[in-house]
Amino acid sequence: GGRVRPPRHDPPDAAPSRPKPLIENQNFAEGLLQAERDAEIAAAKARVAISLVLMVVVQMIIWGHLPGSDMPVAQRNAVLKQVENAHVFLGLLLALGVATYIAVRFNWAAVARPFATAAADALLILGNIAHTLMTAEFPGGLIAVLPVTFAVPLVMAGTAIHYRPRLQLFVTTFYAAGLVLIVLLLGTGTVAARATALQNAVLNFGAPPNFVLLVMLLLLGGVLVLVTVRGRALLNRAVEETVHRTSLSRFLPAEIAPLLDSAEASSLRVGRRQLATLVFVDMRDSTARAESLEPRLLSVFISAFRRRVADAARAQGGVVDKFVGDGALVVFGVPEPEPDDAARALAFASDLLVRIDRWNRKRGFEPPVRIGIGLHTGEVYCGIVGDESRIEFTVLGDAVNVASRMEDATKRYGRSILATDATIAAAEAKGWTELGREVLRGRAQTTGIMAQV
Repeated sequence: GGRVRPPRHDPPDAAPSRPKPLIENQNFAEGLLQAERDAEIAAAKARVAISLVLMVVVQMIIWGHLPGSDMPVAQRNAVLKQVENAHVFLGLLLALGVATYIAVRFNWAAVARPFATAAADALLILGNIAHTLMTAEFPGGLIAVLPVTFAVPLVMAGTAIHYRPRLQLFVTTFYAAGLVLIVLLLGTGTVAARATALQNAVLNFGAPPNFVLLVMLLLLGGVLVLVTVRGRALLNRAVEETVHRTSLSRFLPAEIAPLLDSAEASSLRVGRRQLATLVFVDMRDSTARAESLEPRLLSVFISAFRRRVADAARAQGGVVDKFVGDGALVVFGVPEPEPDDAARALAFASDLLVRIDRWNRKRGFEPPVRIGIGLHTGEVYCGIVGDESRIEFTVLGDAVNVASRMEDATKRYGRSILATDATIAAAEAKGWTELGREVLRGRAQTTGIMAQV
């Protein structure tokens, strides 16, 4: 503490990197968490629906194709074992879907829940595959014969509802490793062993299993449609919010526009009084320069100047309240005041001088661009005013007028930066000296005018 934060020197015309405002980050995080919870609920519902559909399909097949007494004993036993496995598997899958839905509703184990659910799904499906192969005495090489194997891509597609790359990578790795492990443990079997096993698995190639595969294919398509619909909805929402914020940014500072969708909106619309540091920036001899430039070049020149002011303000966490011609009002302390507002305002002033000096060297302006900067710290009214056709963020009060008078004083004192004693005291800045005390226009008490040594 005790010293002004040194200015950050960003490359010319480059957008400085800095963290987004805390409230914007909080809104984004809350929205992301809600989207993930919605995705988990959708995935749980999809799991329950898939389980119920497959249970109905399997039961219909069992009623129509239950093996008769004329079937060879080995094949009859294999079919009955598959029916039993199907009942157990689908019952567990349904139970897992219901349990997941309840866990999401009560927000149990929020961080680990998606991975735990995905792992449970994988263990259930891989365990069913391994159990079916062993009970049927099939080698691992016949893993593709089992209809349950086709549940793997179905469940993997369901995981995509979460839109979490790490979760998708986890699931893909889990299934790939599990299938390879099953084949390695059970072996591929000799050609004769596979031929014998296929004779006992002849029913797996009939109409009922193929119907199950068709249903699973349709369910896979349905899950992918659900993923696409959710993705499209998220994209539409993002585009709408971007358009909305872009529209608001035409009238509001970029740091303020996002707050209209947050809890801060009501207090900003009502308005409030708070401590802030105001900075007025004005370009010297701009009238003569404007008269010597073509309109197109003047537009480019003013835009470049404003960009440097905005970049310097953004680098130090300030808000450009408004641009007026070749001048600007920058506020430090909105939407919420911070202990280092005054220090960051002083750092902004120094940083902007560096940027303007670098601009002069780069473009070789003759005469060079010169600016005056005045700072003051005091109580202001801040809020959003206007109607639906046009809204505007503004700061009002004596502190704003004092900052403007300080900028005017830079011309009389021949200084680029002047600050009131209130700002220097708030920043606890060293290396500043008092040039004098004046009764500024509109004030009764004197104000200390401070400059860097």
